[in-house]
Amino acid sequence: MNPSDCTNIRVTHEHVEQYREFLIATLRRTLPLEDVLDILQELSLKFTTRSYIVESPEKIKSYLARSALNMRTSLLRKNSRRVKTRSLDQHGVRTQENGSGDPIARLILEETRDRLPPRLRRVFGLFCLGLSKDQVAARLGLSIRMIDYMVADIMKEIRDELP
Repeated sequence: MNPSDCTNIRVTHEHVEQYREFLIATLRRTLPLEDVLDILQELSLKFTTRSYIVESPEKIKSYLARSALNMRTSLLRKNSRRVKTRSLDQHGVRTQENGSGDPIARLILEETRDRLPPRLRRVFGLFCLGLSKDQVAARLGLSIRMIDYMVADIMKEIRDELP
């Protein structure tokens, strides 16, 4: 693409307001509403005080989403420094604990789930619902030993995702 063909657009706090519902929906997956609103306020302030340029109107939404997710990650890291470490479960996965649940663990588990093959994702989902190995094996028509292997694969993925 020729640089002279690009129309540069300045991202402003009005764009944050325009995409407010989209940004809230994106951030609410892993954060409480008060933290989401804080991030939106920071985004508005960021785009009020500084000039950020994107190449086209189509890129504004993705730029705002990336900025919001970066702020979310920073907030989660900041919160994780102030909390106690505890065991997530008997498999030795470690997570961070704070008053609003385990956002870091939830984020890691969601990212891990999204990377799993469909069969492992189904086993993972059934365990998340609280089913035992016997119940999962019966529901899927597999042996308990096969479920053990699949759980080991899932736990390896989770451990690989940990910082």
